[in-house]
Amino acid sequence: MKKLAAIAVLVLVLVLVLQLVSFACPPPPDPPCPPPPPPPCEADCSPGFWKNHTEIWMGDFAADYDWMIAGLTAKGWEDNFADRWVATDMLNAAYPDANCH
Repeated sequence: MKKLAAIAVLVLVLVLVLQLVSFACPPPPDPPCPPPPPPPCEADCSPGFWKNHTEIWMGDFAADYDWMIAGLTAKGWEDNFADRWVATDMLNAAYPDANCH
C-alpha cells in the first residue's frame, strides 16, 4: 500500500511540475503574416495612347472613326467629354494586349 501511495504522490508531483513548466514557457509566437500581394498592374491604355496610335484600331472601328477621334481628343468639360472615356474603354476592351506601357 505504501508503494501505491508513493506512486500516486509521484504522479501528482509530476503533474504539478508539468503545469508549472507550461506556465513558465509561453507558446512560441505566431509566424509573421506574408506580405500582401502587389496591387494589380494598371493595364488600360490612356485616351492619348489610342489617339496617337490609330493604326492599331482604325481598321476595326472605321465606321466610328470620326466619333472615336472626337471623343479621344475631347478636353475639359466639352459636350463629348464622356465620349473620351467611352471610346477609351471600348478600345481597351477590344485590345487588352495593346503594348501601351
